[in-house]
Amino acid sequence: MKICGACAKSLPKEDYSGKQWKLNQHARRCKWCIAESCPLRAAAVQAVQAAEPVARHDAPPCWICLDCGPSPDGELPRRDCSCRGETSGFAHTQCLKEYADKKTFHYISVVLARTRACVDFDKWKEPYTVCPNCHQSYENDVALDMSDGLIEFVEREYKNRVPQITYWRTNMLVAKGEKMSLYGVMSFRKPEQAEDAKDLAEEIFCLIRELREMNFYGMREQSVVNSEIACLVNLAQVYRARGDSHEGIQKSIQLFQTARDISLRFNEDLSFIEHQLNHTIGLLTGGRPSEEHIAMLRVQYEGKITNLGEENRDALVAGKR
Repeated sequence: MKICGACAKSLPKEDYSGKQWKLNQHARRCKWCIAESCPLRAAAVQAVQAAEPVARHDAPPCWICLDCGPSPDGELPRRDCSCRGETSGFAHTQCLKEYADKKTFHYISVVLARTRACVDFDKWKEPYTVCPNCHQSYENDVALDMSDGLIEFVEREYKNRVPQITYWRTNMLVAKGEKMSLYGVMSFRKPEQAEDAKDLAEEIFCLIRELREMNFYGMREQSVVNSEIACLVNLAQVYRARGDSHEGIQKSIQLFQTARDISLRFNEDLSFIEHQLNHTIGLLTGGRPSEEHIAMLRVQYEGKITNLGEENRDALVAGKR
């Protein structure tokens, strides 16, 4: 986008001739201003319009490349974060990916090299998950596309360049885990993504098995366990969201139970998993959990009261589940 020196409008490259595009702003003239200054004004305007009709787009300009037209793959700027206003936050997905690539590459090649610190995976993936303008997470299709960008970054910068065969797997586990969490969150709104979520979960479980067979945990074993639990929970939510069969609900319950068993083994917090499990069981029993789970909830409630006191919020919440 450049400003015409005559009409002071910010116009895309298509509105200028090649010669005019290279001039300074005070000398630059768009095709429309040149046509209007011609003695044969009407004929010139018609000739310009007939020879090269300019596509006008209603989309705001991309805040990265400043172009309001479509990207090479035909996509207009879009946003799905907490940015407000008529123009702020809009960007082409490809521009966002390239921006995130540069930020993440700077983090791993400059910041970590200078500080000699271990990788903070939250900071490592932040350019792909958080809008740099409003500092809120991307959502919906933009979030899914950016998670694909993170996976592509790992493929390009780690798998094909880093000689340590285990190192790229830990990074890929984080990248694919991020996308899996989006499938879990979006499962009720987009149940048609269930098959993609299942395929992705298989890839994550495969990475976990490979890391365990190598007896190497670049993120330490606890982090790998957390990734496994998160994947099980998100996959269970995907099965439950489909709601098209008794078998799907049963599969969801099995996955929640597996996640609960792993959490018990590693002393992880069970509150969220138990809540989701009871809700899923309620779908099979007409909204009422089984007697077994009611008894288990009673034990949890009594334990919370003993440890935290009757007035503690966690104890009260545990008693309502």
